[in-house]
Amino acid sequence: MSKLYKDVKQKKYTVLVNSLSKVTDFVSLCTKADCKVTCVRDDNVVSADSILGVLSMDITIPLEIFIEGTANQIELLIKQLEFLQYKNSRDNI
Repeated sequence: MSKLYKDVKQKKYTVLVNSLSKVTDFVSLCTKADCKVTCVRDDNVVSADSILGVLSMDITIPLEIFIEGTANQIELLIKQLEFLQYKNSRDNI
């Protein structure tokens, strides 16, 4: 096995994207990420870089996402997602 393959990890994260603007921000962020992001709801699995795929899920409740990449890539994306959640919560005040 190559060293690069061993460095790839997977992390589960929960995110709330309950409006069209939040979905577009989320998808834009996931598209630019250097790692693979998938959304999971029940038996449905979609790529997080597909607006239609994310919208096909029930967005009124938090989405479970799985992030695949190196530890640094995952940490960076989670920080960006947390900032996005904070920014969106401030927009609702």
